[in-house]
Amino acid sequence: MLATTKLSARDPSTLKGRSVPDDGDLVPTAPRSAAEVRENAERLLHVSERMERSRSSSFSSPARSSTSSSHSGVSPLTQQQSPTNGMYTASTTSRMWTEASKKNAFAFLNDDGVWNDEESEVYNDEFENKGSAHSLRSISDGGGVSLPHAEEIRSAAKVFPERRVNNFAETRRKKKLYMRAMCLGILLLVIGLVSGPLKKATSGNSKAASNHDETLGNTAAGAVNEEEEDTERFEATISFLGDFSDERDLADIGSPQNLAADWMANKDPLRYPVPTDSMEVGAYHFLQRYALVVFYYALDGDFWNSTLHFLSEEHTCSWNAEFPSVDDEKFTVGVDCNEELHVEGVIIPGNNLHGSLPTEISLLEDLSFLILEDNEIFGRIPTEIKVLKKLDDLDLKYNSMSGTIPLELGELPMLRVLELSYNYLEGPLPKTFENLESLRTLALDSNLLTGPIFVINEMPDLEYIYLEHNEFGGTMDRFFLNEMSKLIQLDLSDNNFKGNLPDHLLAFDLTVLDVANNALTGTFPENFPENNNLLFLSIEGNQIKGTIPDTIRNLGELLHLDISDNLMTGTLSPALASMDKLVHLFLDYNSFLDSQIPDFFGDMTNLQQLTLGGTDLTGTIPGLFDSFNRLNLLDLHDNSLSGDIESICNANPQLVENGDYPVALMVDCSQFKNTAAIASCSCC
Repeated sequence: MLATTKLSARDPSTLKGRSVPDDGDLVPTAPRSAAEVRENAERLLHVSERMERSRSSSFSSPARSSTSSSHSGVSPLTQQQSPTNGMYTASTTSRMWTEASKKNAFAFLNDDGVWNDEESEVYNDEFENKGSAHSLRSISDGGGVSLPHAEEIRSAAKVFPERRVNNFAETRRKKKLYMRAMCLGILLLVIGLVSGPLKKATSGNSKAASNHDETLGNTAAGAVNEEEEDTERFEATISFLGDFSDERDLADIGSPQNLAADWMANKDPLRYPVPTDSMEVGAYHFLQRYALVVFYYALDGDFWNSTLHFLSEEHTCSWNAEFPSVDDEKFTVGVDCNEELHVEGVIIPGNNLHGSLPTEISLLEDLSFLILEDNEIFGRIPTEIKVLKKLDDLDLKYNSMSGTIPLELGELPMLRVLELSYNYLEGPLPKTFENLESLRTLALDSNLLTGPIFVINEMPDLEYIYLEHNEFGGTMDRFFLNEMSKLIQLDLSDNNFKGNLPDHLLAFDLTVLDVANNALTGTFPENFPENNNLLFLSIEGNQIKGTIPDTIRNLGELLHLDISDNLMTGTLSPALASMDKLVHLFLDYNSFLDSQIPDFFGDMTNLQQLTLGGTDLTGTIPGLFDSFNRLNLLDLHDNSLSGDIESICNANPQLVENGDYPVALMVDCSQFKNTAAIASCSCC
């Protein structure tokens, strides 16, 4: 038997899902302009105060090395404030080292060895004019060996000839003394002329070496001071965050919390002041930035399709990017903030997020939208999410989350949209769901959930319920969801519900009612009320008996009717022909009494999909299908039909060349003539 390809209620080409968006699907407002964000950020972070402190101590240690960088590749900005605009200015390391060396040298040349502001006013001229000469004067004025000048020696030599003594011996002795004194003077003069400059040069070299050594010492001391400062700042950050993250996670090197604390302390280009108390001004912004950095590391931010400016020098509210939508408009993906620069939205669908959702997401107390659909997030939904009292839309569908739905979700009073579809969640619906008075959309389809759904009866304001493809059970009776009169779409397909199809569901203003593939019994409704809202009705794959009543025509706007694979009997009602909006009609695998294809089908030329397979039809295919020109699926197989189908192929070339369905025309080829036409229709 060939399998018939059908559209489900959730198929995008039908009316279900995204074709009928609810308020929770709307993209939140984009953040303010970059200029506004930056202006408000500086105001809130007290940049000027922090910069003043930095400037006052800028030469107590050498300038901070720019070895660390943000994730985006932007070099951190040094802690130097421009005198013109008060903003951070990027300064080169060599420039900072030069200034530090000059000031250290000038301080050394002063008598007191202390740098002060008055000296700084004349420091450039003094430094340039003094130079090494100043050093030499300082050495010579300080004492040392005092040598006679040459003139002094010559003056002393004149004394001896003027003293005449008659005694020749005395004269000769004095002459010898004179000669000796003369030689000694000359020798001392030579020694003085040679040794003086040597001593002064040696002294100068010693002074230069001393200056160099002291500069190196200051450099080493500065490096030590910098390392100590980073260590102290990191320890202060860890201490503050200990009240908001598990201390074991903070201490675990390489954990998202540890990496985030290190980034906040020493790698963040904005270098927020580390709070000591959560009530301090700026503590809120510090915490929300930390929470998003943890989010980044916990979900493998380095491997995202787009980094969305996370871990950049931008304010937290600018960690986003704009992308074009299907209607050529732009929408913001990433972080969204309100006017107070509080994060109110984290909207990152389909960006290759991989990992577990961190508990620190609860630090974003103003969060309204958490939309992370179509990623690779696994693990449990953190119970700490209960503190997000402003949360409006929680969308985690198309991920790999497991475990049970936490009871704490029932503590979110403003939650309107809850979408957890296509995960691996298990267990029953939490009893606390009865507290979700604001909830309008509940989408839990395609999980492993079990048990009854009684708690939904306590949520009368629900409008959209998607529970298909689970293991829910219970009995459908006259009390089943009988208070849910505001329902717009209800999909309970592919579960284990028993009982009858309740008549009151057909009286609601539903647009979609899908109970396919359950264990329903009883009879098909006989009296359909007037309903111009219902667009999609499917009872496929149950054990429902009965006939198609003429009141089916009261569903005047119906586009999709699927009653296949049941126990229906009787003849096909001609009332079907009056449903001129119908485009999908699935009647296969029932036991209708019609032995041939009814003629009224010739009037249903708007049909795009029609299945009559396995309904015990006999005879030849009538020519009524020749007038059809919109068919993309015609299922006539598993019957006893014969005849020539070439006219059908000619009238519906889309059945021959259809890329949407593997088999568009389904018949038992051996029963038909003109096998060439059959082959061209690809029906065998």
